[in-house]
Amino acid sequence: MPERLARLETEVAGWDRYVPARPPAPDACFVPVIAVAPTPAGFDLTVGFTLMQGDQKLAGQGVRAALTPTRLPEGTGADDRAADLSAAYAAGNAEQKKRMAAALGNLALGIYRNTELVGQAPAMIQGVGSNPSMLTRIGQFKLAASLLGLQGKGLAGIATSMPKLFSAMKVKAPAAASTSEAEEIAL
Repeated sequence: MPERLARLETEVAGWDRYVPARPPAPDACFVPVIAVAPTPAGFDLTVGFTLMQGDQKLAGQGVRAALTPTRLPEGTGADDRAADLSAAYAAGNAEQKKRMAAALGNLALGIYRNTELVGQAPAMIQGVGSNPSMLTRIGQFKLAASLLGLQGKGLAGIATSMPKLFSAMKVKAPAAASTSEAEEIAL
């Protein structure tokens, strides 16, 4: 249709403001990226998204994690997980113990900060909704808030086990989770 109406360019002023005369804009869409690939040590898990407009990639983001097998079956209780972790910690050398303690501290920080973000999400969405220049992105903020909420629900089960894990590994919880920095773990 736009090609046919373009012939009227010399005869009709403003023809290009007529909606059917404009070429259709390609829709932008999110394409989820989920991949699980076997490795000698377990599995590589990749989760993310790609933002596409037509055939053009506009943006993308994701995270990759290595999944390793565990000796514990699904549904193992917190006491049994703590006992297994305690045994692994006791059998480890000083460097392994340091890494495990740092990982547990970082996990505690992450759970705390995720909980804070979930609490801040409604105010963030309200602020975006009152800013006309951000209205086009409100859907992205709502999606991010709902994903934070889902993540919070998933972490709630881990959070209840944290005191037993700290005790089993003889590790102190971060003093001020809101201001403590995560500890880098060199692998």
